[in-house]
Amino acid sequence: MTVSENLTLPRVRSRGSGLSIGGTWQAQETAAMIKKLDIKPPNPHAPVGTLSGGNQQKVLLGKWLAGAPAVLVLHEPTRAVDVGARHDIINAIREAAQAGAGVIVSSVDAADLAVLCDRVIVFREGRVAAELTGDLNHATFEGQGAGGQGIEKSSAEQRREALHHSEIIRKGVAP
Repeated sequence: MTVSENLTLPRVRSRGSGLSIGGTWQAQETAAMIKKLDIKPPNPHAPVGTLSGGNQQKVLLGKWLAGAPAVLVLHEPTRAVDVGARHDIINAIREAAQAGAGVIVSSVDAADLAVLCDRVIVFREGRVAAELTGDLNHATFEGQGAGGQGIEKSSAEQRREALHHSEIIRKGVAP
């Protein structure tokens, strides 16, 4: 698939007609996403498979951003991309959030979480191990990962907290 086909695919049914899948709207939407995300090369007809990994990631993100989503759910949005692509991706995600989209990010990259999130839930062995809020920075995450020192508790303490958390949720009260 080309960059243009990939970027516009989710909206072809709603924006195209029975005889034609696009044209002007696809060209405009593609040009806007290429510019916004700095996709290189800026060729809407280039096969996505010929782009670098970072630019492929930008096309994937742009595909969903172009539809002005109410919610974005992202898993490792900057994994294995270069510094420039990382910067473009993070800026685009932050702009979506500022425009009103809810953003959920799953990542092991503390730097990404610090710049993208207002609230971080740390999971360990399938359970909530910590909740981080406020002014998040890389130091906030030190010791928060699996086996980290910042939230080490006995198994009994973790079970008590998990039970308390589930009771609060069952009552319909946010923790």
